[in-house]
Amino acid sequence: WGHFPHPRLFPSPVQILSLVKAGLPLGLAALSAQIYSRLDTVLVGRFMNPLAVGWYSAASVLVIAASQLVIVPLMVAVFPTLSRLRSRSPEFRRTSLTITASVIATTFAVVALTYIVSSPLIHLVYGPEFAPAVQVLRLLILSLPFAALSAFFYKLLIILGKQVSYLKISLLGALINIVANLTLIPLLGMTGAALAAILTQICLTLFYGLALKKYWP
Repeated sequence: WGHFPHPRLFPSPVQILSLVKAGLPLGLAALSAQIYSRLDTVLVGRFMNPLAVGWYSAASVLVIAASQLVIVPLMVAVFPTLSRLRSRSPEFRRTSLTITASVIATTFAVVALTYIVSSPLIHLVYGPEFAPAVQVLRLLILSLPFAALSAFFYKLLIILGKQVSYLKISLLGALINIVANLTLIPLLGMTGAALAAILTQICLTLFYGLALKKYWP
């Protein structure tokens, strides 16, 4: 045992501060993501009625479930590999582009399938009284490819050590979502909320893509 240092059970204040400093952008970015993923339901309730909230929430839950089934396994699978490839720029770039193509193909297949089964799915899961949620589901699912791409792109930014860029873009996405929801929901109701979600994810994908182009090794 004399050859090994004693483990430190309690980090020093300097270490704690360093950890907080490194993790703060990620925490704030996650908070902003919660804003633009929950605000639409809140504002549907504010500008419409409880029935609309139920219909919109029913569609949202299914889209979130689909996104988790697609995005989470992919991110868990590829993050360690891409982190290891970070020091080998050509291979890192090539692998990232291959995964991007896979994300696009997979999510568009899910969109097509969801559009086909949306009506029987809503009736099966929620019942015929939730029929108005079908059209919302068909709109909201269009955000899936962009949500998956933006999730993958911001993971690449984290691997590249650009957490601050990730935070700035996430905050911008929250701002866009707030403005879009406040503008579209009073005009179009649930359709406006769905369009605001799609617009937000398109903007996030574009901004993350531009940031990656700037920082790409």
